[in-house]
Amino acid sequence: MLASLRAPDGREIFSVDNRGADLFVMLTYPHEIKPEFVPTRNGAPLWDIYGDVAFVALKNGEHNGIGYLIDTGIPASKAPRTMALTELPLLVARAVGA
Repeated sequence: MLASLRAPDGREIFSVDNRGADLFVMLTYPHEIKPEFVPTRNGAPLWDIYGDVAFVALKNGEHNGIGYLIDTGIPASKAPRTMALTELPLLVARAVGA
């Protein structure tokens, strides 16, 4: 269902990788999703997804073992100096209240 959603300009919104028991879904629409953005499925308009999506990117273009994290939700004075990448899922879960 997610793979069949289209943006108002007809572009694909999500890419979906079926991994058997799991799905890896990535928001691939290359432009800003604004409040009036309403996707379609088979030509029929669906819901306003503006409040349901967020742009998040964790990238390390050089594939180096050292990365950097900027979290605007943590004051610099309280941010950890270092952290393991394995801690990122918990950090994200806390940020969304899960």
